Amino acid sequence: MDGGRLKKMSLLVLVVSILLWGVEQGHTRPVTVPGGQPDYFETPNWANSPPLAKFVDTLPGLTIGNANTLGQYLPVAVPDTTSYPGSDYYIIELREYFEKLHSDLNPTKLRGYVQVDAAGVPVNPIHYLGPVIVAERDRPVRIKFTNKLPTGEAGKLFIPVDVSVMGAGAGPADASGNPCDSTVEPNNCAMYTQNRSDIHLHGGRTPWISDGTPHQWITPAGEITPFKRGVSTQNVPDMPDPGDGSGIRLLLDRVGPVSRADAFRPSPGRRRQDQSYGDRRHPAAGVCAVRCEWQPRG
Repeated sequence: MDGGRLKKMSLLVLVVSILLWGVEQGHTRPVTVPGGQPDYFETPNWANSPPLAKFVDTLPGLTIGNANTLGQYLPVAVPDTTSYPGSDYYIIELREYFEKLHSDLNPTKLRGYVQVDAAGVPVNPIHYLGPVIVAERDRPVRIKFTNKLPTGEAGKLFIPVDVSVMGAGAGPADASGNPCDSTVEPNNCAMYTQNRSDIHLHGGRTPWISDGTPHQWITPAGEITPFKRGVSTQNVPDMPDPGDGSGIRLLLDRVGPVSRADAFRPSPGRRRQDQSYGDRRHPAAGVCAVRCEWQPRG
């Protein structure tokens, strides 16, 4: 390589280095501080958490007698067997709450489920992954589900939401409920809220009106939005309409796989199926775990 070409290449490298240095100097990297907005886009997410020791806390067990070292346990729901003879009936509320998930962490904000009585008083304290509904094969489970999440700005999810995904951003109506084309920009369409939710049993032999599809969500009562319920939301016909913020579901059992467990959301519930009643199609007798997801929409 002759000396002229070498000088030109050296000069080019120097210019590029200076430009890159200038860009870096002109860009201030966001700094994540305790309680602040994490820098999700440039800093690896693991950097938002302090170093944590593994296996220092025991796993939560069923009922308070099997609570772990943090006081966590999975409450077992108590069925109402008299309101609807032949069925187990539960009133389940979705709430926002805090719970300590590791000895070295402060309590974490969660969205989860709690069984309540007819007056709205919790049957057991709210805990992550609870309550557990113990179901008997071929015995229907009826659930009155009430969305008690915060409304307005407080109802927004506390993790990032991609509002460009269909069904998570602008909807087909404006704030007054008039039709609006959200596919045209700009528009004045109202935004779907981030506190919508419904319930779904994986592997259940469930009627479609109770299946908890992406279009069967419910917003909390008092939420100011033209989108109160998903377009295919329906209640069980032989049960009274529970009003805004609530829905009635009928769940029937069969054994099925766990097909989705999204821990970042985080609002799962659990359901167990007792198969010890002479079911010859499933040779494993005893108790079988079946996942019941309470799914937010948006």
